[in-house]
Amino acid sequence: MAKDNVIVVGGGLSGLSAAYHLAKQGIKPVVVEAGKIGIGTDDMLSGTNGPTFSKMITTEYETDAETFYEKIGKEKSRRFLKLAKNGADLQVQIAKSLDSSIVREDGTIIVGHGVQKSWLEDEVAEYPTETRKNCRPVSIDGLVETYGLKRTAFDGGVFMPNDATIDCNKYIQLLAREVERMGGIILEGVKVTGLKSTKQGVKVSTDKSGDCNADYVVMATNGFFIDSNLKGLLKPKWSYILSYEDKGKDTPNSWDFTDIYHYWLRTGNVLSVGGEDKSYNFDTKYSRASKLQKQALEKLDAWAKEKFPALKGKKPIAEHYGVFVMTPDEMPIVGNVGNVFYLVGCNGSGQSTLSYGAYLLPGLMGYRKLSEEEKKFAELLSINRPSLKVG
Repeated sequence: MAKDNVIVVGGGLSGLSAAYHLAKQGIKPVVVEAGKIGIGTDDMLSGTNGPTFSKMITTEYETDAETFYEKIGKEKSRRFLKLAKNGADLQVQIAKSLDSSIVREDGTIIVGHGVQKSWLEDEVAEYPTETRKNCRPVSIDGLVETYGLKRTAFDGGVFMPNDATIDCNKYIQLLAREVERMGGIILEGVKVTGLKSTKQGVKVSTDKSGDCNADYVVMATNGFFIDSNLKGLLKPKWSYILSYEDKGKDTPNSWDFTDIYHYWLRTGNVLSVGGEDKSYNFDTKYSRASKLQKQALEKLDAWAKEKFPALKGKKPIAEHYGVFVMTPDEMPIVGNVGNVFYLVGCNGSGQSTLSYGAYLLPGLMGYRKLSEEEKKFAELLSINRPSLKVG
């Protein structure tokens, strides 16, 4: 008997992860991407970070533990952290199987000032045992030696040795190649313009290939505006990245949670600095987006040169932006309304949680049996969960 017809909307990290896990179950998904795989389009900004940046994958959650507990309760918060850890481990495992050279396992340093540094140590103590194993404080001397930071930039931080990074762009291209090898189809330059549920499944309208029918559709894209089921549940943000020539050894990820989030990483004599996140609306015109981008990149450049003395007088060699999406309870959405399934809502920690969500999708569609623990994870991320409701 022929396998069901599944269309995955979006050719970024989430969509290709979903297609990969479906293909592993014998499904031959069709991935529809409005632009280029891993790049996106100008009218709907790419969620994939830039050409010289290895994307961070294992940050546990974006807010502090107390705020997260208030939103969903301590038990569910702990479950979410375990889900994120499982997703990070899974993503590293898959990346290594495709090309071990794209994985770096040299940890994450989270930094802060004064009481912020003490708060960070308290935060790490809240992480599950397997996540905080071997975590240790980092002095300002260690930060100066590792990154060449200005001595007064921070007071110190916490090193989390179990974290890893993956070269995101190479990973996406390898996933795409593997999906095609397993019989999947990838269509670039085709934009989905509408979805309509039918007795047979879902009618998918496109701008170039006309209408087609699918048994199931997976929405894994920034183009959420075409779907009323997600109305009011998603708040998109831009995140910006600048890269500089900066000789030195490769470094761990680092995050600054003191005020406006910033993050940085050196890979192959290139230092990439990100942050200056800005909210926007889905209907923001690209001309307006470009103006906001210019302002944000100027601020990011000034911040980088204030923190890293070696960057003074240097111009960035690359600049980029990406989109991540916030939900009311700061967890992604993995679940379905009828035959339309969702894998959306990055929330800053989404690379690992959406990776695990992609792994759950074939089970949610009935292609494999979910364990009891997996059912609890699926319930936690469901589009019908109470903590997701707004108003």
